Amino acid sequence: MDSISIDRMVFEVAGLSPQQAEELAKHVGAGLAQAAPAGASADVDKLSVTLDGPPDTTNLPRLANTIVNSLLRQIG
Repeated sequence: MDSISIDRMVFEVAGLSPQQAEELAKHVGAGLAQAAPAGASADVDKLSVTLDGPPDTTNLPRLANTIVNSLLRQIG
């Protein structure tokens, strides 16, 4: 992907403070930006990530990595 454009991203993660939610969103955005392979493209209307069990909100970078990996698998 030469670029990733996200119109709207919604996180429903119980137990996060507003600051943690902002940090998680930044980690996910950075992870997507770093992982975008050159030349690939995708046109996807909607993606959904469902985690098994309650998320580990004590390690936001790991949680973000889990979300990014799931999104990238769906994008292909």
